[in-house]
Formats: sequence, C-alpha cells, structure tokens
Amino acid sequence: MLVAEAPVQSKLLKIGEVARRTGVTLRTVRYYQSLGLLGEPVEVKSRVRMYPERVCRRIALIRDLRRLDLPLERIRALLSARHEAPTGAEGSAELAGTLAEKLTQIEERLADYRAMKENIGAALAHLQTCLCCPRKPSTAVCEACDLVRGCDEVPPYFDALLA
Repeated sequence: MLVAEAPVQSKLLKIGEVARRTGVTLRTVRYYQSLGLLGEPVEVKSRVRMYPERVCRRIALIRDLRRLDLPLERIRALLSARHEAPTGAEGSAELAGTLAEKLTQIEERLADYRAMKENIGAALAHLQTCLCCPRKPSTAVCEACDLVRGCDEVPPYFDALLA
C-alpha cells in the first residue's frame, strides 16, 4: 500500500522574485496567474502575493512550451486536465503525448541547426579568402576565382552568395 507523504514546505517568493528567477516580466506572471496557470498565490500580511518556489518551475515549463509554439490556451487545458483527472494515468496521457510530440520537434530542429551550422562554417571558411580579394564581387569574378574553381564541392551557402 502506498503512503502519501506530507507536502514539502517550500520557501515563499514575492512576485518580483518569481519574475527575476524565471526571466519573465511581472506582467507575465500576473497574466499567467489570471489564466489559472500558476495555482493560487499564498497571501500573507499586507496583501502581498507570495508564491511557492515550484511556481518558478511551472513558469519555466510554460515558457519552454510557448517557445515550441504551444498556445497558452492549450497549455492551460493540458495542465488543468492533469489536475482534474480522477487518476494519474488519465491525467498524464494527453500531456505525455504532447511532450513526446514536442520532443520530436526539438530533435528535428536540432538536426536542422546542425546542418545549418555545418553549412555556415563551410561558407565562413571560404569567405576568409574573400576578405583579401581586391576585385568587385560578381558572379563572373567569383566563379573564375581559384578558390571556387579549385574546390571539389562549393559549400551551398557560399554558392548561394555567387548568384
């Protein structure tokens, strides 16, 4: 039989500290709060809103999902479905599917970035010799250059500059 552990008390943070730690604006924290993405803040004396530290991790998740083009409404629906589900399995299935889809997108983007990095590096290597060239760049001049003619394969980005 599983025994539920007592919730761990975390340090409470003022909204400004939450914003600073997460790299978002105060306005963003308030907006996420108004959408129900952060749970309820704990109010202490002087009506100061205080948030548990875990809100910073929630904001980081939201920020990262937004960077992957997931709309805030979809994020809200996923998070609320998880908390409103009768079982962990039911609450996690859709979220797990969305995260798996986003992971695939990240892997595809990384592959694209690696290819771009390689192409840019090759173009930069070729452009280093162009830095000393006294001639006006043109398709005819550049194609007649020993650098271009002496290559087995002209890097794609460099070739695009010749056009």
